[in-house]
Amino acid sequence: MSSSSRDASSTLRRRRAISQYTGTLIEKIRETWDTHTLHFKLDGPFDFKPGQFVMVKPTINGRTINRAYSISSPPTIKDYIALTVRLGGTYTVSKYLNEVIQVGDQLPIRGPYGKFYWEEGMSDTIFMIAAGSGITPFRSMVQYVLHKNIDVQMKVMYTCRYVKEIICRKMWKGYNKKYPNLDVILTVTREKPENWEGHLGRIDHNLLQKEVKGFEDGLFYICGAPPFVESMITLLKEVGIAEDRIKHEDW
Repeated sequence: MSSSSRDASSTLRRRRAISQYTGTLIEKIRETWDTHTLHFKLDGPFDFKPGQFVMVKPTINGRTINRAYSISSPPTIKDYIALTVRLGGTYTVSKYLNEVIQVGDQLPIRGPYGKFYWEEGMSDTIFMIAAGSGITPFRSMVQYVLHKNIDVQMKVMYTCRYVKEIICRKMWKGYNKKYPNLDVILTVTREKPENWEGHLGRIDHNLLQKEVKGFEDGLFYICGAPPFVESMITLLKEVGIAEDRIKHEDW
């Protein structure tokens, strides 16, 4: 097969893998004061890799708008897919998903998309760095590993401005105590809460240099706003992580 034929075949397979669905909202869970997780039951079989995203297409005030959201549930859950959405600024879709849509409502969903994922066999260690709602694809990755009992070591470094903004805080604390192959480091940057067991301050060179030990040959994933992602890439390189070991996604 020629190179052009292989490329065409590969493109065709990708197109076939991306499908249009109707998602029915079956549950809406408040995670923080400004974030909800929404469970959508799709009208057909849906296969994806942990870390990938979908496009949603709500019609708001007569206008159809496309927005991308990471899938926060793992592929091991077949009854629904979860989208964890933070209310941000004047973004119409995030406001709609947080404040307007109700159980029973339907939403066009298309996917899966993205090369930001982890699946079995890719690495023996996974180092994940997130800020704010950038934690959502890592929830999918971590739960996938735990549900399948895959023998890999995982570390999550998750930073937020305030404790009240930490998405799934109780879940992460529980996972930290229950699973020896998972280490979750929570850090806040704009307050010093009483009885806080996590880290204070930004993720910096010294913290990364300490925490990457034992993970150097694994894969590193970063997700968050563009300035955060760029700063983490720079810091990882400074502490000796090869660029080809770093995967990132921003929004």
